[in-house]
Amino acid sequence: MSTSLDSESKEKSIQAQSNTTITHALTSSQERRLTDHIDEKILEIQRQYKKRQASSSLRSLSSYIKAMYPLLTLVLMVPPIGTSAHLRASLLLRLTGDLLECIPGYEPDDFGRLLEMLTELDLGWLAVLRSQVWDSELRHGIDLVLPTDTIVQTSPISQTDRTRLRSLLMSGTDKLEEWLEEMVPLAETTDDTPEGVIEIREMFDDLFHYTLAEMGELHGAVS
Repeated sequence: MSTSLDSESKEKSIQAQSNTTITHALTSSQERRLTDHIDEKILEIQRQYKKRQASSSLRSLSSYIKAMYPLLTLVLMVPPIGTSAHLRASLLLRLTGDLLECIPGYEPDDFGRLLEMLTELDLGWLAVLRSQVWDSELRHGIDLVLPTDTIVQTSPISQTDRTRLRSLLMSGTDKLEEWLEEMVPLAETTDDTPEGVIEIREMFDDLFHYTLAEMGELHGAVS
């Protein structure tokens, strides 16, 4: 019980820091605490994922999404300043890789929630690429406005991280498309196919549209 309470306390503390007016990066101590917290949570989720066919607390896709969603929000709220900006990108790459690898390991039980999370991940990466602050209520990035007397700068995502992100999204999208085809075969589409199924396919076709467009992978600009 104490371990659970300690984790919740860390999460609330980091979120409280992120919700204030941002004029500086996280301290080294805060970054270590955040990294340890995310590591602990991800390792536990991975253990439960591996046991998903047996006595796991994450036996369904909806339960997996429910476990991962708070981590996504927490990481996105890290300030895009100094070393904290690099940490945000690094942790988000890890979460992205895990999500795209694990989702196809389940049978879909809540497409709506899944698409909601993947859309938020897409908008989250757009915020990271633009060095924006994440608004957890509006669920998109907003420009960081610093006082004129503040000597801090936002830190753009590195070229190495951009390359890793591009590779993750390309390979991950291919896996999700194959998974979707297995779950909702395209060949079965008829005049009687529910509109919801068709809509799901159309939405999956646009996965990570904002992120890929921002990186120049798609024609046109993202405004």
